[in-house]
Amino acid sequence: MMMTLMRNFMAAAAALAVCALCAPARADLLVSADTNAVSFGTARIADLDRGFIELSPSSMSYDLRISVQDTGPVDWTITMRADSEYFMSDNSSDKPCGDLLWRVNGTGGYAPATTLDENMVSGTGDAILDYDFILNTGWEDAPGRYGLTVVFTIVEN
Repeated sequence: MMMTLMRNFMAAAAALAVCALCAPARADLLVSADTNAVSFGTARIADLDRGFIELSPSSMSYDLRISVQDTGPVDWTITMRADSEYFMSDNSSDKPCGDLLWRVNGTGGYAPATTLDENMVSGTGDAILDYDFILNTGWEDAPGRYGLTVVFTIVEN
């Protein structure tokens, strides 16, 4: 059984990324997020020279926290996908969704967003999941506002 609740996020300036949240699949599984949008703000010269914007470079911080409360307990998996191949923009730019990179709990390398459901985390019972995001950006990106809707889905296994 799977249900998804999408929230649309728009941000400002030369970059933005996003997040949407999953709805509970059953009464045993409650999911919440501490925010419904992640904004990278305006890209600065240093960001363009470096090639990316990173909001939380410290492993002690995060960009989005998802809490799972599992009164079942049931086995569950959280997946993530971008809802389109390209960021929406006000300048007709074709910035690929893969320019948004993610990782869970501050460990491991970053993976690019895709339009396919990517298994992010599996578990049983309660969990606190901290997500970090990086936005690839550079001098070739056209100035403007960019937005991307990302859908997180929780599935009972």
